[in-house]
Amino acid sequence: MRALPLPYVLQSPEWDRHQCGAATAIRPLGPGLGLSIRTVQDLEGLSDTIFIHQIHHIRGPTALSPDDIDAIVAAGGWAFVYQYNRT
Repeated sequence: MRALPLPYVLQSPEWDRHQCGAATAIRPLGPGLGLSIRTVQDLEGLSDTIFIHQIHHIRGPTALSPDDIDAIVAAGGWAFVYQYNRT
């Protein structure tokens, strides 16, 4: 199966569904972190940073609960995989 070009992926129904759920749930956390979270893509850098902190047992942002951290890492990971593994 052929991968879709990125602009089509970002307009797919699956992307829209995930974006609405994940970004909407996490958007209120943005101001406390000094970030503007509008889309799932906005979570990718934050997700990567938190994930690396977890791997190396570095304390993460105190403004986030463990559930918030799990949600951010999951949403950012999903966005990365979905964008670059579209087969």
